Amino acid sequence: MRPLLYLSIAVVLTAFAPSADSATAHRSATIVGTVMLTDADAIVWAGDGARVVLACEADSAARTEVADERGAFRFPDVPIDSCSIEADVQGFLGQPLRVLTTARQVINIELHLDVTPLGVGANVRRTR
Repeated sequence: MRPLLYLSIAVVLTAFAPSADSATAHRSATIVGTVMLTDADAIVWAGDGARVVLACEADSAARTEVADERGAFRFPDVPIDSCSIEADVQGFLGQPLRVLTTARQVINIELHLDVTPLGVGANVRRTR
């Protein structure tokens, strides 16, 4: 009967022990936000389908999310680090943002992209 008692205690203790996933969650942050687009007439709307890229210095690979119909995106389990986040939509331009994360932090970001100005130029040749 003693072996059963030890097994029961071990099961109970294991149930209350922090898992590796929860330990990681406590040492990480979450970045949430929206992408907003502004056209040439200063009309603003949600960046539906925008590609959002997160790159952290300690992480070797960038992470990518696609903004939903409201322009919303979410990056869970972001390492405690200095990270860069930027959005990309064809025809629009925005600057990357630098974010410093801390444990258990939820960072809310709004990324603004403006319409890309058209490049207009002329080639001039000298003729005789």
